[in-house]
Amino acid sequence: MLWFVAAAVLLAAAGQLQPVLVKLGSSYELVQDSSPGGSDLEALLTIAPGGLRAPVVNYLWIRAEDLKQKGKFYDAMQLAELICSLQPYFPGVWSFHSWNMAWNISVATHTPEERWMWVTNGMRLLRDRGVPKNPRSLILYKDLAWVFFSKMGSNLDDMHVVYKQRWAAEMQRLLGSPPQDQTSEVIDAFRPIASAPVDKAPPRQGRQDIQADQLALVTADPSVGEYVRLLADQGVTVGWSLLDAYNRFSRDSAVEIVRLQPPTVSTPAERAISDLINSPDHAAARGKLLAFVRAQLLWNVYRMDPSWMLAMMEKYQAPIDWRLVWPHGLYWASYGLKASNDVPIDKIDAINTDRISLGCLKALTAAGRMTYLQNPDRPEQPSVDWYGDWRYIDATHQEYLATIEAYSKASQTEFEQNAYRTGHINYLVLAMQMLYVQGKVSKAEYYYDWIREHYHPEGEDWTQPMEGYLLENINRDSMVSEDIARTHITAALQMAYVFLAAGDFNAYQGNMRYARRVYDVYQGGSKFARIRLRPLESIASYIAAAVLTEPYCVGYHLSLIQRSQLYGRLDDATRVLAYDRLAGSKLLRDQCDREGLDFDKAFPAPAGLQEYRQQQRQQMLPGQQPAPQELPAD
Repeated sequence: MLWFVAAAVLLAAAGQLQPVLVKLGSSYELVQDSSPGGSDLEALLTIAPGGLRAPVVNYLWIRAEDLKQKGKFYDAMQLAELICSLQPYFPGVWSFHSWNMAWNISVATHTPEERWMWVTNGMRLLRDRGVPKNPRSLILYKDLAWVFFSKMGSNLDDMHVVYKQRWAAEMQRLLGSPPQDQTSEVIDAFRPIASAPVDKAPPRQGRQDIQADQLALVTADPSVGEYVRLLADQGVTVGWSLLDAYNRFSRDSAVEIVRLQPPTVSTPAERAISDLINSPDHAAARGKLLAFVRAQLLWNVYRMDPSWMLAMMEKYQAPIDWRLVWPHGLYWASYGLKASNDVPIDKIDAINTDRISLGCLKALTAAGRMTYLQNPDRPEQPSVDWYGDWRYIDATHQEYLATIEAYSKASQTEFEQNAYRTGHINYLVLAMQMLYVQGKVSKAEYYYDWIREHYHPEGEDWTQPMEGYLLENINRDSMVSEDIARTHITAALQMAYVFLAAGDFNAYQGNMRYARRVYDVYQGGSKFARIRLRPLESIASYIAAAVLTEPYCVGYHLSLIQRSQLYGRLDDATRVLAYDRLAGSKLLRDQCDREGLDFDKAFPAPAGLQEYRQQQRQQMLPGQQPAPQELPAD
């Protein structure tokens, strides 16, 4: 009887503590997910005692690996998902199975569609299921960032361009192109998305693409409510339906600039939708609604916090183009460090995550500008390429300084400190070369002096003036890495077109010869198709278009008259390749309107344009593009 009395007293005491424990469990997101779903077997094993569950789980692990080895990937994936459901709070389970899909199973398949499916299966397993179950597990954020940085971002996989195409197409559909403008304007353009209403309570994330109560807040604005009703009358709903209509019919620069040809309207219904999408009377309501939809889909579908995305852009003061894969690697690495702030900075997961952040920033220096051309017949397979952007140099330099300082305070080993020091010096040398070739000599000298003052590097190379040091490095034929090739080619071509605008033909030809030399050295040392660059003429046309539309973004000021003269001095082939980007630039057209210039006279359509467009469209048809393959050694 005494034992029964004691048990009753303890049970009553536990009942008093239960509300407190439930509240703590909710605040730390330790409450078991009670949402419906899963098989009867899964439900049974979840509540089974550990002694019974363990051998079943062990058998499933063995069976899943056996199925993978036999090439039965779909069966293996189903078992992997069951294992993850049975061990939801064990981060290693999610890490292993996502890696298995994204790296191991993917390379055992052969078509672009299969490869992309398995890479994204691994990514989504982490993003949509693993991280929500383990929101403070840094290893899962690190693995997710690694998918974007290494699997999609590097050129180690022979289908890396496929991954970049597919991801760019998704983000173009969601966000459109960033403004072709200065960094501050790019950041300001994203600000409405970050401030749009979203309920960020973790249990609600992903339950609906568009949260109904938050939509009610937006449509409380009479102009937005009226616009939503007008769209609904034409069968366009708030969500992906609105974005698809906008991307198809809008004449905004964010979508116009990526098109091969203007949108076509063939029925009265399409005409009505097109009129609504482009109506100036509804411009404010449309902008507010688009920002809301994009914020909702970022949070609920892509599991990304628009406020954190904006904070990153403001922190780095960089014109982040979210269609590239590296910003997403940077996002998940930085978001993971924030979410798991109890992980000591000198632990291996924190070290590796910091390295990914630095790697993404360095990649953006070499490839932070994207050119995107829509594929009308295969929207998921646009023509994309990427080029260097000097505006990431200072952000990467500051990130190195912050990382080194943090590890120094944490008494990190001397080996790690030296590794960061060496990496920092190597990056700044690359940055100096890029700046020097681009004509930004004083900025290059600043970093040269900074290295000598703070790191005191040894060797006779560092005793000579900056120009001598750089020329010695630039003229070495060992300069064959993709990052170096892209940064040098980009900088040389940008400077070449600035010289051409000024009428300095000798300097223009010298920079073009240097770009060709770097290109040939890199291509000659590239034995695999996956790491080769586009034809130099294609790269040059993009750089020419960038200088013509946004010269201040590459660090120069050219008046409209100078740009019109530059356009007239380009060879015919470059004008043909660059024209559609110019014609699709609302920014350039608006500048012409403000200064009273006729765009079509200042930048006339070149001969051969229609033939080029037809050729581009033909090349984008299914089956017309050769599959990636290994090239024979030279």
